[in-house]
Amino acid sequence: MRRFSLFILLIPMLSFASSVRFVAEDLPPLHFIDTQGKSQGALVELSRAMMDIAKIDGQVEIMPMARAFNDTQNTTNTIMMSLLNTPTRTDSFSWIGASYRADAYLVSRADYQPQTHLFEQLNDSVCTIRGYFSEQFLKQHGYIENKTLHLASNAKSLWQMLFKKRCNFVLTNTHALELELTSLNIKPTSVKRAIKVKNFPSTLYFAANKRLPSPLKNKLTAALLHLKKSGEYQKIMEKWQLKQ
Repeated sequence: MRRFSLFILLIPMLSFASSVRFVAEDLPPLHFIDTQGKSQGALVELSRAMMDIAKIDGQVEIMPMARAFNDTQNTTNTIMMSLLNTPTRTDSFSWIGASYRADAYLVSRADYQPQTHLFEQLNDSVCTIRGYFSEQFLKQHGYIENKTLHLASNAKSLWQMLFKKRCNFVLTNTHALELELTSLNIKPTSVKRAIKVKNFPSTLYFAANKRLPSPLKNKLTAALLHLKKSGEYQKIMEKWQLKQ
């Protein structure tokens, strides 16, 4: 009888352990905090749809990139909504599936004329966000912090650095460049996609903590695949004016 009672008491604990936590930085229109303080965005909506289909409880949180990355690495059942799968990260996360794809460009001020249109031949100043893979990528290609490489803490300060001429280019995945700039009260016509960076990873993934239980991972992977096959994924992207 005691064993049976103990089993009953454990059921809520097991149920609680099956909840998940989706995290990401403030980066519209993929994931951001709206004027009412609520989490919104294409991948926020996609994450919630995945939880509904998989019948998994969970929550969505928007936070600085560095914290989201650290929490995902160190906290069980935590999932980043958009992370590049790079060689140094492959073994550090459990990969649920692709969330979005976007080509990488060096974006300049509209009136700036680059010396070349080939990334490999460029010798100029570039800005990106600290902690992004783009920081590591640029350093691997010879860019030196505080000389040819300048790092920002968030998207707003990143674009401010460009227009204050702290740098001549911003390296970014241009998934929705115009929407991002508009949300920051910057005219999209004030910049241009100057140089395509061909060897930069272009696919973002749902990346989970390595200790995410296999049953949860499998349910979420299946839910994501269902949303893509049914056309719901495409509808969500179109709603947020994202192209695939």
